[in-house]
Amino acid sequence: MVIWKLTSSGALDTSLSSDGVYTHNNAAGGNLHDQGNDIVVHSNGYMFVTGFSDQTATNRDMAIWKVAPPGFLDTTFSSDGIVTADGSAGGEDDIGNSIILDANNEILVAGRSDRPGNVADMAVWKFSSLGAPHAGFNGTGVFTQNSAAGGNAFDTARDLVLDEVGDIYVTGYSRNVANNNDMVIWKLSASTGTLDQSFNSTGYYVYNIVPAVNASVDDTGEAIAIDDSGNIMVVGTGNSDVAAWRITAEGVLDTSFNADGIFLHDAAASGFANDFGYGIYVDNKDGLLYMTGSSENPAGNFDMAVWRLD
Repeated sequence: MVIWKLTSSGALDTSLSSDGVYTHNNAAGGNLHDQGNDIVVHSNGYMFVTGFSDQTATNRDMAIWKVAPPGFLDTTFSSDGIVTADGSAGGEDDIGNSIILDANNEILVAGRSDRPGNVADMAVWKFSSLGAPHAGFNGTGVFTQNSAAGGNAFDTARDLVLDEVGDIYVTGYSRNVANNNDMVIWKLSASTGTLDQSFNSTGYYVYNIVPAVNASVDDTGEAIAIDDSGNIMVVGTGNSDVAAWRITAEGVLDTSFNADGIFLHDAAASGFANDFGYGIYVDNKDGLLYMTGSSENPAGNFDMAVWRLD
């Protein structure tokens, strides 16, 4: 796992580990692969990274590292600066994809946890500021769910965000009965760590963009944000196009957004093939939405792309 710190001019900042780079391996004890997938920096400069660390060649643990500003593990966090989670859904692999801090500096991680049989659940873990599982969160410190889209096979969480009262919105995807992925938004209560059924009456919203056109199409949510009106914005991919959805706080498509609640775009790089969205930023001051991702060009390579929507 690696953290690079850059100055505003784009040079390595040697205040981190004397050379601008911090690395760590063997968080789960396997001395194999460790990877950071997301990072959040507290106002005091402490860095929290989530991802995974291999316990064995076939067992991957979700990992959180807490790194002090000078570039060493903060041992006030779980006694060694590292938290790992294994077998949260009963299987082997656990992976953290996104990490945030709440108003109490408690840590939330979204990702996936495998069940036996090569299937997976979406997972959200919550830890105290000292690295202990938060027992008030679903009674165990972790929430998992499978089969949001009805396929009972593979669900994963890719990103999460908190609303103004601390409730948790998570996006990702779920395998449906046709064995392709549907975009999903889950809402969890901040107080209980369970599904908030005031959201779409189930606590989650599932969308398959074009089932009538192509039943094998994958739709995925990759990044999530909330605008000043409380609408949930998700960017990802639908039918191989970059996709943006706007969902109301009640859990239904907001048809004032592009007439049907969805924006799709392809061929940003003139390749007329695959466009993917991975990041989102809502500029509430100007009412603009920014998305970033990639677009296939005529040579079959992928170019970085940024889209801006009114």
